[in-house]
Formats: sequence, structure tokens, C-alpha cells
Amino acid sequence: MIVRVAEGVRFDRLTTELFWIAEAYWYAAMQEGTLGVITGAQDSTYNVGKAHRDGRALDFRSRDMHDPFRAAGMIRVLLKDRGLDATVLFGPPDHTDHIHVHYVPRGGA
Repeated sequence: MIVRVAEGVRFDRLTTELFWIAEAYWYAAMQEGTLGVITGAQDSTYNVGKAHRDGRALDFRSRDMHDPFRAAGMIRVLLKDRGLDATVLFGPPDHTDHIHVHYVPRGGA
């Protein structure tokens, strides 16, 4: 798996769940004919919400994809198959230029 990381993206820790999220994105990006780019983690320029601060969210570039809605759906299915309770967002109003994925830790947030 090769996923590029945009300059300035900061990871304070890399959990198994974040790895699964990155892996699902990589697969979806490959199906879309592009090499994926992580554009936000704990430093997210898109969202300073709790999931990013807690290290439970990643943002991914979508502009190089033919069908980002399809890619987001693919990520959702792949993570569900792994048993990960994840939210995948793409589209209006706040996620038109990237795919946002965050997960809920086992036992709740």
C-alpha cells in the first residue's frame, strides 16, 4: 500500500483503525485510477473537530478521482466489512473537496 501524505500533515499516533481507514482509501483511490493523498489527520485544515483532535479521523484528496461519491461508498463498505464503526463523508455542504473518515472507538466515543 502506498498513500502519499501532504506536506504539513501530522500524526501523533497511528492506530490500527487509522491504518484500516488509509488502506480502504488506498483501495478506493486505486479503483479510481489515482494514487491517494492524506490531506489531514490531527492537524486537519478542513475540520478541527473532536475526532481529528483525538486521532480518530483522516481527510483524503478527492479531486483526482473520477467519482468521489463511489469511492466514499467503497470506503464505507470496506470498513464495515472490517467491523469498524466509521463515518465516511463526501459532498455538500462541508466535504466537497475531500473525503472525511472518522471512527467511533469500541465502547463509544
